[in-house]
Amino acid sequence: MIEGIDHIAITVRDLNESLEFYTKLLGLTVVRKMETPDMNIVFLQAGETKIELFGLKKEKTNAPIPIGTKDLGLKHIAFKVDNVEALAKDLKDKGINFIRGPEKTVAGLTIAFFKDPNDVSIELIQWK
Repeated sequence: MIEGIDHIAITVRDLNESLEFYTKLLGLTVVRKMETPDMNIVFLQAGETKIELFGLKKEKTNAPIPIGTKDLGLKHIAFKVDNVEALAKDLKDKGINFIRGPEKTVAGLTIAFFKDPNDVSIELIQWK
């Protein structure tokens, strides 16, 4: 069951400039920072939803959903769910083809990705 939007992911041209914009101008708060070999990731709190900023370290990443500097902007919408595996099974039974997962991440989250009819990536995320 979908509980709400967990976060919206955006690949940004300049992470520091974007952080300045979202924190100083819009008043959002940094709630989590993560780093991978390909990118720096910052989560900002926006009311009950988070904005996830991807600051790429190189032209093209090895991320599970490949992104590069030409792919700036909206990356995916993540729905917080109570059980990724059960919902993914239900959606597969309804004809949804998953492009990743369900799987557990190194951070202990369970995630899965598929695309909507307009090619927008949708993530299902279940926190620990």
